[in-house]
Amino acid sequence: MTSSSPSSSSTSPSSAAPLVATVGMFIIDTFRYERDDGGVHVVDEGVAPVPPQIGGGGTYFAVGARVWLQPHAVKMIVDCGDDLPAPMRAKMESFAVARDGTRPAESSIFSSSVAPAVASTFPHALWKWRKRPDRTTTAVNIYRGEYRGFAYLTPKLRLDPVDLLDSDDAQRQLPAYIHAICSPPRIHAMLSQISAIAREAGETAAHPPPPPPTPRVVWEPIPDSAAPEALHEALLALCGGGGAPLHAAVVSPNHVEAARFLHGWDEAEVERRMAAAAVDAAGDAAGQAARGRALGGARGWVMDALVTEWVARWRLVAEGVGGDAGSAGTVVVVRAGGLGSGLAFVEGLNAEAKLAWVDAYHDAGMQDRVVDVTGAGNAYLGGFTAALAASVGRSGPFTLDRLVKAMECGSVSASFTVEQRGLPNLRVLGGRELWNEEEGNVRLDRLRSRRRWVSNQDEGDSREPEL
Repeated sequence: MTSSSPSSSSTSPSSAAPLVATVGMFIIDTFRYERDDGGVHVVDEGVAPVPPQIGGGGTYFAVGARVWLQPHAVKMIVDCGDDLPAPMRAKMESFAVARDGTRPAESSIFSSSVAPAVASTFPHALWKWRKRPDRTTTAVNIYRGEYRGFAYLTPKLRLDPVDLLDSDDAQRQLPAYIHAICSPPRIHAMLSQISAIAREAGETAAHPPPPPPTPRVVWEPIPDSAAPEALHEALLALCGGGGAPLHAAVVSPNHVEAARFLHGWDEAEVERRMAAAAVDAAGDAAGQAARGRALGGARGWVMDALVTEWVARWRLVAEGVGGDAGSAGTVVVVRAGGLGSGLAFVEGLNAEAKLAWVDAYHDAGMQDRVVDVTGAGNAYLGGFTAALAASVGRSGPFTLDRLVKAMECGSVSASFTVEQRGLPNLRVLGGRELWNEEEGNVRLDRLRSRRRWVSNQDEGDSREPEL
């Protein structure tokens, strides 16, 4: 990775499959602010209306990956109807502009009321648009005091890995990395489907070439699925148990979801325990020293209570089913919001876990730039997966060094997401990609000049990922 090359790609436009894809959904988010009026929930007229926004965890993942990869190296399916507002379509297409200024091919599935894109030679460019006969998936986000609610206003169209295949691809080649946001039972179903597609591709492959490697899966559990009774099934997805022949290579809950899986704690209890760890670490120190120690205590709590505990529970389950970490190893990434992210990398059932921590990009002196954290975790995983795919490729080994660099890229992708309501802005200027008027590698260099912590550092692995 070089500062002068923010988002080149190791995948050519003519490749049959992109490096990274998501089966997350595109959603139009609407917002409703309510107040309690004698037990009746009414619209809070004191809050200014918020216009609909582009939403969906898959969308934020794809844009986070796009920070580091060119459009043809990332893929997401967008199911939408004629009700998709033209400004939203234009915003989405702005991310499909390559560094050389090339734009995606014009789609004929939309009515004339929807702003068309313009020409390109790429077989796809970030978004695979599909027409649906009814309305675009729309949801409402409800805010009432401390309560946060979410409900779909239209039927949602669930995506499967098979949807990522192009009808004209005789090799039936899936992307190298597939991101899924789903429950434990659903990830097992996806792993089985990916295995079946890969097996079919191997049986029908011409000789030569050999069939492509089986995709690596990056799993983001949905919040509602995080519960102690679901932990066993979640851990099985990481060790090939439960009837799924393929392992999820990466699992990434946020810190609250991880705590719910492991301990059954709710968000208030998680915040209480983190605060207690911070106070204990600060001790009698004062000023900046106290703040530094407090942050260290909170980070340490996440690593001990969540990251390493997840690995310990995984070992027990893997031993019970005769599973292991897979050829690439098993990676656990716990995203802890503005605090940063912690990672454990296990290369085998009996191997020592390698641990790492990377801070969030926006430190205490930059909090005035944080506007809305919606989608930041999804964007983090997009940046993480893109950097990992670029450095490791379709079948290369994971190393702690490469995983830490992927964490740093994830933090930068998230940083662009939180600086406004909705998606960040991308402007291509003279071969440079400016995200919120700044290049990704500029932020990456700035982040690397600050704090990160790595244990069991790989020796002799200093190669930079070729982004």
